[in-house]
Amino acid sequence: MQVSNLCPFTDRDFRIRCLADRIQDLKNLLHLYPNTPKEVAFGKYWTRSSNTMQTNEPGVYVPHTLTMNILG
Repeated sequence: MQVSNLCPFTDRDFRIRCLADRIQDLKNLLHLYPNTPKEVAFGKYWTRSSNTMQTNEPGVYVPHTLTMNILG
């Protein structure tokens, strides 16, 4: 599948999750114009994941993740 354009984002969207992390979520997106790997273009801006709260104790919050994907 080839994607040419994505639906525009709003400023609220970027306050929730930055552009670099949204680009990282898209597994089908490998390169950005002009043929630059997404890791090279945005890798240094990606949020590092922290999976430090892995517990099944009652009353302890379980962390969540928000990811973007392309339907179709």
